[in-house]
Amino acid sequence: MERVSDPRHRDILLSRLRGETLEEIGQRLGLSRERIRQLTIKALDRRPRLQEDRYQYLYNHYDFSQEDFRIAFSEPEETYYYLEMIRPKGDRKPLQELLADESVPVSLRRKAERAVYKHYVTIEGTRVLKSRPALAEYLIRTRCQEPSSLEEFLQHYQNLLEALGLDGEPKLVIELRTYENKFNASSNVLWSQWRRFRYYPITEQDFTPLLEALNLEQYEDMEISSLKLFRDYPELMREYDIRDEYELHNLLKKIWPQDDGHVHFKRMPTIEIGAPDRDRQVMDLLLQYAPIANTELAQRYEEAYGAKSATVLGSYFSCIESYFHGGLYQIDQPSLPEERRNRMAELLTADFYRTEELRRLYQREFPGADPKDLNPFVLKDLGFRTYTDYAVSTRYPNAADYFRHFLADRDVVDMTQQNRRYAGLSSYSSELNDLKSQREIVEFLPLQYISLRRLQSIGVDAGALTDYCAAVHAFTRSGRYFTVASLRGEGFAHPLDDLGFDDWFYGSLLAEDPERFSYCRMGGTRLFRRDGGRVLLADFLCRLVEAKGRMEIYDLQETLEQRYGIAIPVHKLTAAAQASELYYDAIMKTVYVDYDTYLEEIG
Repeated sequence: MERVSDPRHRDILLSRLRGETLEEIGQRLGLSRERIRQLTIKALDRRPRLQEDRYQYLYNHYDFSQEDFRIAFSEPEETYYYLEMIRPKGDRKPLQELLADESVPVSLRRKAERAVYKHYVTIEGTRVLKSRPALAEYLIRTRCQEPSSLEEFLQHYQNLLEALGLDGEPKLVIELRTYENKFNASSNVLWSQWRRFRYYPITEQDFTPLLEALNLEQYEDMEISSLKLFRDYPELMREYDIRDEYELHNLLKKIWPQDDGHVHFKRMPTIEIGAPDRDRQVMDLLLQYAPIANTELAQRYEEAYGAKSATVLGSYFSCIESYFHGGLYQIDQPSLPEERRNRMAELLTADFYRTEELRRLYQREFPGADPKDLNPFVLKDLGFRTYTDYAVSTRYPNAADYFRHFLADRDVVDMTQQNRRYAGLSSYSSELNDLKSQREIVEFLPLQYISLRRLQSIGVDAGALTDYCAAVHAFTRSGRYFTVASLRGEGFAHPLDDLGFDDWFYGSLLAEDPERFSYCRMGGTRLFRRDGGRVLLADFLCRLVEAKGRMEIYDLQETLEQRYGIAIPVHKLTAAAQASELYYDAIMKTVYVDYDTYLEEIG
């Protein structure tokens, strides 16, 4: 300060370093606030390089309070006020992010860590921020693995505050209605019926296969219930641990692209795609099945669209009251003119059509014609049985028989190009799942299937497929995570290995043995767990790190890739570690089995 020759400049700088404001200094010296600011800048422009300037980068970029700065660096208050004087205007990042900033020396980041964690508590070896959101998130993860009510959660929360001695802090008090809204939007919660929810780490999983299989866009201009989807895809529901239609509805609402205005998630479990017309849906079914009893028609509606038959019977049929006579719905259906009927008979040479395909074909041949002319009566006359949104040739007794022939009559079936055409059809999904579970076909690559008949021709029968699963079960321990790649790396061998199939084939065998193995698609492969139980990335990482006590994040990523064949970006691994019982040291980019282990290492 002695280098500042002007006494007034020196006085202003000393006052600012003591924490006086521009306004206070101006009043004392009889100058305006703006004039004091100008003189301060002028004096600072002539300053030499100071020792305190080593903090300038981190102070300019990260949001330090005066208390944070004192806790971190044990510097006098003059240092803080000096840095505040020279800091340019602009937003600063949260202090937490400083720990991962490699442009700041490790020694300074270690000191800053004291300030970052000043408001954290340690719960059973896990560091948790002393705030309502963080404590609530911890409790959801550790206490709400199974469906819980908000009242049960609140009791857990109050018990935790008491155990930590924090029950007297007003800032930590939870208002139930507010937190119900927060939980509704949480990416770690699935809601079901009766206001019950459970922990479900949405961000950990890859839902691309789920969305592709459900293919909601195929239900153009329809109102459906998520119950339909839940019933039509039992294997997917089991794989993603979705337990009812309400959880499915809640999950889809959270993972569906927010900018897609074509799909609307209404009150659970109703989903609207496009511009649906419920009355038209009822009428289409009536045309398809009349004459039919009201209770049976309601059951047909439930099968087609998912809405419960009791609800349908009580609320959906007012639009067709005029067709109800003598306990039956009856309706006359017009035929096509003979010329059009003959032309359509020439064109319809395939065994399967989606309804939209039929309507486009009809309108192409007869511009201006009403696509509704192709009613179920007309299609039956043309040799087709109609279903909700497709038709199958009467050469097959029913749709299930057609799909079974389609999938099982050939040695190899490649559905990669046709999957979107058939996905979402309950009969197709049901037959596909049955054929796989009965070992009549095996998925050797995604959406590509080989028949048991073809395998038998090379000496492999169903018993050998079952024996493979039994051998894996005997080789692994209860509750253990593994992939086909990791099994091989640990020395597992089986005669089926000589077939030379990709790992997907062997994983498909295990996936069809749900009594002994649960699984989840992850990082381009399937991660299995012996003897059931949810497959969770965070839990899997905990087990990997637990064996060593600590692992650098890049070593963890390499282990997943090389040992398990799982490719996961570092940022996703980091997020999973931070949302688990593990402790992630952002400074050294290392994952510890818990916070106590970390403290022991740094001394």
